[in-house]
Amino acid sequence: MVPFWPTLHITDFNASIQCKPTYIICVQIESMYQTVMASFKDHVRNVEWMDDVTRAKAMEKANIIVSNVGYPDFIVNPTELDAYYSEVCDFA
Repeated sequence: MVPFWPTLHITDFNASIQCKPTYIICVQIESMYQTVMASFKDHVRNVEWMDDVTRAKAMEKANIIVSNVGYPDFIVNPTELDAYYSEVCDFA
């Protein structure tokens, strides 16, 4: 039985993500995220209706949010990518 998904090699994936517009978009999105988070934190610091305990909890939660925009830097380096997936079985 032939699998319904296409065969995809790491080199194919690597070549497709080296597209500069994709990288630029990721940088822009990360910048927008940072702007939104800075604005949110500023709002939490200055809002009058929030008590100090709630304010501290809101800031604590805001500070643990992780931005996962795009892909890790190592993914565009074939050597690092191979090392990262070196323990994965080759099903080809």
